[in-house]
Amino acid sequence: MSKVNAKIKTQDEFLEGLNEYARLRVRQMGVEAEQAAEKQAMMARHAAEWGPLEKARKSLKAVLATFAKNMRDRLLPDGRKSVNFALGIFGYETTPEKLVNITKFKEAELAEKLYKLEGLDECVTVSYSLNKEAIKRLLKGDSMAAQTLAHYFERETSEQFIVYANAELKGEK
Repeated sequence: MSKVNAKIKTQDEFLEGLNEYARLRVRQMGVEAEQAAEKQAMMARHAAEWGPLEKARKSLKAVLATFAKNMRDRLLPDGRKSVNFALGIFGYETTPEKLVNITKFKEAELAEKLYKLEGLDECVTVSYSLNKEAIKRLLKGDSMAAQTLAHYFERETSEQFIVYANAELKGEK
């Protein structure tokens, strides 16, 4: 696909490689824009049909659920959870168990209380993470904190090669 050799020997070949890279990226951006436009158009074409179908389906399900709740013993005999019908299945499925906080405490406050109670510390997960921005800021100074942190960290920067097509920099698609 590329016109440029895998090994570049001259500055002219390098410049041609950059130009080829930019041309490839512009073509790629065109494909991305076309994909996005097609997806948007498809969504717009089907939105008018999908919305009313979804509303009707949800409304009917609510009516069916009310009837099923009132007639559960007859519709699902012998404690059955579900029954097949011509076009599908209906019934009930048990949702995964969840915990409901019945106190006035927020989760963090409740975790702290449980952690302090004997035998309940296993119910709490304590985690620590580094505030890397604060560490970088403190390392720039000469405080005692900076001296301590210098035993554990050093600041480092690096450079990486970049190539952008002009269209990319302008935000064109």
